[in-house]
Amino acid sequence: MTRPLSLHHLVAPEISAVELVEIAATLGCDHVCLFTQDPQAGIAFPVVDDAQADGVCRAMARTGVSAYGVASFALSPTTWVELYEPALARGAMLGAARANVRLLDADDARVTANFAAFAALAARHGISAGIEFMGFGDADALPRALRVVAAAGVGSISVDALHLVRTGATIAMLRAMDPALIGYVQLCDGPLTATAADYPIEGAVDRLAPGEGAFPLRDILALLPAHQPVSLEVPTASLRARGMGALERARHVVDATRRLLAAG
Repeated sequence: MTRPLSLHHLVAPEISAVELVEIAATLGCDHVCLFTQDPQAGIAFPVVDDAQADGVCRAMARTGVSAYGVASFALSPTTWVELYEPALARGAMLGAARANVRLLDADDARVTANFAAFAALAARHGISAGIEFMGFGDADALPRALRVVAAAGVGSISVDALHLVRTGATIAMLRAMDPALIGYVQLCDGPLTATAADYPIEGAVDRLAPGEGAFPLRDILALLPAHQPVSLEVPTASLRARGMGALERARHVVDATRRLLAAG
């Protein structure tokens, strides 16, 4: 079977969610990944708010595209999980199956309790929660995410190829996990080495399309069931600077991914 693809809004953050849905449909993608919560990371993200949600739902009904993942949820020392309920409710309206959280709290007990509460809140909306581990050079990022999931007794791990490489996690570490714990995967590509200064730019601004760099994408894909969708989180600022429009950039990312998948 053909692996379902989900087009992440970071591929073309300057367009509306409705336009992203229409582009995904044009390119034969089953899903999109959208922001229903502002990450509050210091830059503007294209967040779907209550005023936009109905229009996005109509576009999805017209095209057959649905949301796969919704973002972006942080668990910090001051997080009040209940405040994420509206964003999760919008995610459920859009058909989302997954919601990722980032661990921004060094207190293991508190962040575990907050993750358990977030997972329970998400589940009430039919959404599964996962931890997207990250942090340049943070060798404990993946092990800690696994510890939190185990202690909370719920949830899974979201594997972003960029963060896998930049934290120093390995394919061997993923292979050692229960395969069922890999609940969500985001593909992109890049060089194997980078600096801490490069990391935020890679995260939100510019990456390579799958197959154009040196990330171990085939090894990641080999760990997934054939039916599991993958999200294409590939910011494309350099392509935009060269004059490529949103559809052209998205097509570049999707076509590159399909070539990678076809190569096995």
